[in-house]
Amino acid sequence: MIDKVSLQSYIKTSELVKKLDEQIAKAVSAKITPEKHKFFLEDQVSELHRVGIKTIAELDDSLVKFSNFMVPFAENLLDGACESLTSGICIFYLCYIILGCEGSFDKLVNYLEEFNLTDTSIDDSYNDFRVALGYDKTEFAEQVISICDKIKNSEERR
Repeated sequence: MIDKVSLQSYIKTSELVKKLDEQIAKAVSAKITPEKHKFFLEDQVSELHRVGIKTIAELDDSLVKFSNFMVPFAENLLDGACESLTSGICIFYLCYIILGCEGSFDKLVNYLEEFNLTDTSIDDSYNDFRVALGYDKTEFAEQVISICDKIKNSEERR
């Protein structure tokens, strides 16, 4: 079962996470902040459990499965809105990508509400991310689904 300790270790040691994070950062002209992820581990564990990822093996398999989505997702979502990203950002995006690919608007909105991911009134480190994107939860859910559909369609054409 994924917990804070195992997730932190995975983020620090996984070559896949490092590779995906670097690809995302390069694509959006951002820097990776290596130690910042420690502040979000508890939330990330809950977010992963919510999308059905319970073990490190499942996390690794999901990152491999959706690796082609990471860079285009970040490019479309951020559009130059971030200067720095937390190490393990690919795991944060993975949860959005999984829900976005399912295409369930209600499930995605419930996820955003459960984890306060579009509440700009909360004073935490995600606030800059939310404010920069300027979405409320319904707009954000629509955007995530739209981005995932666009990526799926482009993958199918290859």
